[in-house]
Amino acid sequence: AMSDAPGLVQAKRFGCSLTAGLVAGLLTNPTETIRVRWQVLALRGGSGAASAADAGLLQFAKHILRTEGLIRGLWLPGCAGWMASFGGAFGIRMGIYESVRCGVENVTGMQRSPKTALAAGLCTGSLANATCCPFFQAKNRLQAQAGCDVPQRSLVQELLAITHESGFTGLYRGVPALFMRGGLIAGGQFFGYDTCKRFLAS
Repeated sequence: AMSDAPGLVQAKRFGCSLTAGLVAGLLTNPTETIRVRWQVLALRGGSGAASAADAGLLQFAKHILRTEGLIRGLWLPGCAGWMASFGGAFGIRMGIYESVRCGVENVTGMQRSPKTALAAGLCTGSLANATCCPFFQAKNRLQAQAGCDVPQRSLVQELLAITHESGFTGLYRGVPALFMRGGLIAGGQFFGYDTCKRFLAS
């Protein structure tokens, strides 16, 4: 059978990784919500949730489940934003990784090795996270608002609110940290994977 054109292969990689990221984002949003709510709780002053948080993570989660329910308290807040940020970043990172790695090897003359996996991971991870920074930021804001007496916005409404408050560049607040985090995580992940695979195959 004839092999697929390079563009089609690239599209398939991106489509598969984007789909996987979207599903993972949907399933893991409750854990992301509780992390963000836990981290910003100190900004709200005294409350029943704060008392529960002082008792530990499980008590904090039980308080949310008891007072707000699983869906409203943990699953819905920022879900679209987490799916967009996680799915988008994962889709970009995995979709272009192989092409970037080949490019690194062609430009540098290096043979395929964990070093080229590290270099490609640093490039793709940082680029993917930086590109999806608006979604990460909107997701954090939406999850931080959960449980507060404020109207809940959609992802699009939150993105428009950020733009109204700080202009277009406000969407990319925090991008340096996301850039570094994405590169380090992906670089370490691909380097470790390639190293372990070679060790087990030897």
